[in-house]
Amino acid sequence: MKICVFPSAEQMSKAGQELILRELKEDPSLALGGATGNTPKLLYGLLAQAAESGQLDLSQRQIWFLDEYFGKDMYYKYAINFLHNKFPKGKGIAVKNIHVPNGMYYFESQIVHSEILDEVLKKNRDDYEMKGPEVLIKPGAKHPFLKQLRKDTKTYEKSLPLERVQILGIGREGHIGFNEVGTSDKSRTHLTVLADSTVEANAEDFEDGIVTRYAITQGSGSIMKAYLPILFANGVKKTEAVHGLLIGDNPASVLRKHPNTHVFITGDTLGEFKSADLDKLRKKYEVTGL
Repeated sequence: MKICVFPSAEQMSKAGQELILRELKEDPSLALGGATGNTPKLLYGLLAQAAESGQLDLSQRQIWFLDEYFGKDMYYKYAINFLHNKFPKGKGIAVKNIHVPNGMYYFESQIVHSEILDEVLKKNRDDYEMKGPEVLIKPGAKHPFLKQLRKDTKTYEKSLPLERVQILGIGREGHIGFNEVGTSDKSRTHLTVLADSTVEANAEDFEDGIVTRYAITQGSGSIMKAYLPILFANGVKKTEAVHGLLIGDNPASVLRKHPNTHVFITGDTLGEFKSADLDKLRKKYEVTGL
C-alpha cells in the first residue's frame, strides 16, 4: 500500500489526476472505476481540463461506478454529468460506456421504493438470506422482482473489468461503496441495507423527500479485484474512517490486503495520529508527505 499525504484537497486531486493520466497512457485498454460524492468532483474536473488541453481522450474508455441508491437513478445522472457533459465534446466517456448498478425497478407499474421493498422482503423470506447488512437473494427465488434483481447484480459483477483504475471515497463509518460495517470482505455486487448513519450523512441526496434505506453496491471483493484502487479522503469528518483504514478494522481496511492500493489524503484528515502509529506506517508501507 502507498500512502500519500497532501497539504490540500486541490494538490491531492492533482496528484490523482497525474497518476490516472500515466496509467491510461501506458495501457490503452485500461478501464475506470468511478465513485460519487463530493471528494471526486475535483478530480473529475481536472480530468476534464486534461481533455481540454489535449492530454486525455476518454471517448473509447469505459467506466463502472460503485453503487446506486435503490429506487433512484441519481448516481447515473451524476456519472453522465461529470464524466460526459463536463468534458469537451467527443472527449468524455460515451454515455453507452457509463455503467452504474441498476437501482430503478418497477413492480405492478410502481417504482419500487424502500417501503415496497420492505413488503416484498417481508412476504418472501424464503427468497433471500441476510448476512450482516447484505441481502443475498437465493438462486431459487420465486418473486419476479427479486429474481430480476439477482440477475442484474450477477450480470453487473461479471461485467466488471479486472484491469481498471478504481476511484474510491470513504464514508464516515469507513465504508467503501456502500459496504457497511458487517459486510464480508469477499462480498460481490449485492443489495444492501444502509446504516442509519449513512442515510443521515447523505441527507442532501434525499432532498426529493424520498429516503431510501437500501442500495445496490459492488462488494468489497469486487473492489479488491481491480488492478489499481485509489482512495481519496480529505477533511476532519473522515479522520476516524481513515484511522480505521490505515491501522484499525473497518470495511475500508480490506484495502490493506491489496498490493497496489494507493491512499491519497490531506494532512488534516490524519488528525492527531500518534507518532508511534506513524512510525509503524512508515516501516510497513511506502509513505510520502509525512
